[in-house]
Amino acid sequence: MAMSRKYTISLFAGRITATIDKDLAVSSIPGTILVGKAYSVYQAGIYDATAKRVDGFVIEDQFPDTFDFSQALVRFVNASPNAQPMQLFLSNTIAMTETPVGRAATAFKAAGTYSGIPQGAYTLLLRLPGSPADVVTRLNVSFLVGRVYTVTLRGDMTISPTGTLVNRPFLDNSLNR
Repeated sequence: MAMSRKYTISLFAGRITATIDKDLAVSSIPGTILVGKAYSVYQAGIYDATAKRVDGFVIEDQFPDTFDFSQALVRFVNASPNAQPMQLFLSNTIAMTETPVGRAATAFKAAGTYSGIPQGAYTLLLRLPGSPADVVTRLNVSFLVGRVYTVTLRGDMTISPTGTLVNRPFLDNSLNR
């Protein structure tokens, strides 16, 4: 049985850099950390300038027990506080086939399961459950076999994803390993 310890994580990477309140941590994220497990920590939410706080959460990186090195593993994390549960689809840019990521829609502060996909270039398509309409897209994202990726929705869903505002909805792609 793995030992567990409860830690409160203060994200000093998320700190105020202005002269006033310099180095003030804007997040304190509680989470239970188990020995031998891997985790991802997210600062997510709309920054509250009055309280000088932003929300955050911890997700266990639940890698499969066996790893198929002939595929890439991809999961979806919803880190947008005002997003409904969403489902991520990958559209292969050559074969034009769509593959769902995970088994179901993923709510805020949650991660979907990892899905194995062939190596290639994809368009990322984020949709509401049961809808064919793309809410957020990202073009030309490559996934390599033998690697593990997380695609994260971030930003404010009340802003158009096609604009240039830094807080618009956006799909980030991170290499986990």
